[in-house]
Amino acid sequence: MIFVAVSMGFIAEQIREHIIDRHHEQVYMESMAQDLRDDSVQLQKIADAYLNRFINSADSTSLLLAGFDPAQPANGLYYHLRLTIRFMTIRVYIRDRTITQLKNSGSLRIVENKAVSDSITDYYNKIDVIRELEDYLYKEKNELRQILPVLLKGEMYDKVIDGNDRLIHPEGNLFARSISESQKSELMLKVSDIKGLTKNIYGRILVLQEQANRLRRLILSSYGISANALPAE
Repeated sequence: MIFVAVSMGFIAEQIREHIIDRHHEQVYMESMAQDLRDDSVQLQKIADAYLNRFINSADSTSLLLAGFDPAQPANGLYYHLRLTIRFMTIRVYIRDRTITQLKNSGSLRIVENKAVSDSITDYYNKIDVIRELEDYLYKEKNELRQILPVLLKGEMYDKVIDGNDRLIHPEGNLFARSISESQKSELMLKVSDIKGLTKNIYGRILVLQEQANRLRRLILSSYGISANALPAE
C-alpha cells in the first residue's frame, strides 16, 4: 500500500508539472507570436532602408567615382559617400524578449512541438549570422571612412548634413581633391566590397522576414492562438 501511495504521489506530481509546463509553453508561444509579428514589420523597414538608401547609394557612388573629374562639382560624391558609410543594425529592431526568457530560464525544453522548437532555433541562428555579417560590414565602412580624406575636403564634408545629422543636398558647389588612379581604384574597390556585403545582408533580411511570418503562422495554428487576440504593437 505504501508503494502504491508513493507511486500515485509521484504520478500526480508528474501530471501537475506537465500541466504547468503546458501552461507556460502556451504563454511563451503567445509572447513569441507577438515578437515575430513585430519582427516582420521592423525587418521590412530595415530591408527598405538597405535597398533604397545603402545599396542605391553605393551604386551611385561607384558611378560617380568612375567618372570623377576634380574640375567638376562633386556634390553627389559627398552626399553618397557620407550615406554609404552610415550604418544600421538589426540588433536594435529584433524583439528577443521571449527567446531570452526561454534561454535564461532553461524553458526552451518545454516546447514539445518539435517543428516549432526547431524553427525557433533556426530563426535565431539566422539572426546571429546576419549580426556577424553586420559586424564585418561595420568594419568595412569604417575602413572606407578612414581613407575618405584623400578625396573629400573637411570644410565641405559637413555641408551635406543639417543640424540634426540628416543628409541634405546643399546649395552651392562642393569640390573634391585630385587623386591618383590607384587612390581612386582603392576607393572603388572598398565601395564595391561594401555594396556586395550590403546586398548579401539585404537578401538574408528578406529571407528572415519570410521565416518570421511562417514561424508565426506555425505557432498560431499549433497552439490555437487567434491573431486578433494578441495585443497590438
